[in-house]
Amino acid sequence: MKADREIIRSTNFGAEAADFIIDQAHKALAERSEFRIALSGGNTPRPVYTRLATVARDLPWEFFRITFGDERCVPPDDPQSNFRMARETLFVPAAVPEKSIMRMRGEIDPQIAAQEYEDQLDVLATQRGETIYRHDLILLGLGEDGHTASLFPGTAGVEETTRPVIANFVPKFDSWRLTFTFPLRV
Repeated sequence: MKADREIIRSTNFGAEAADFIIDQAHKALAERSEFRIALSGGNTPRPVYTRLATVARDLPWEFFRITFGDERCVPPDDPQSNFRMARETLFVPAAVPEKSIMRMRGEIDPQIAAQEYEDQLDVLATQRGETIYRHDLILLGLGEDGHTASLFPGTAGVEETTRPVIANFVPKFDSWRLTFTFPLRV
């Protein structure tokens, strides 16, 4: 099954991206009463999440399955945590229930955390009769160096061909990241 892909050029990124997410959510909820979205981190999505929390308070958040495309290997309350940014800008303001959120555990050993997240996605897929967990929407940014999620140029993660979630060492930051890889598709 090939997923539809769409490139959107925007003059009001936060509002237009939030509207796009809401539209995709309504479609998925109407189709099967569940919306599966993977959030990205960094600074790019911050205005999107803030806007989404403001305009989508009436969404049935209990039917959302929110995952993360990547996470820095830090505790969830660390200022660098993608989860923390999403919690502060979206989860708390929109009152998203905890059961709708599946965070990557950046505070534990990176290899264990990556395997744990992959296993959790596999369990969800199996429960739904799927061979791989399928997202309705995966939000990805593009860094100045060409990285997306935590797949940085020249790192092992870019070459991954089998595992959908890995721990990826990023020499540029001398740190580990958890990340989706190319084998995980929408």
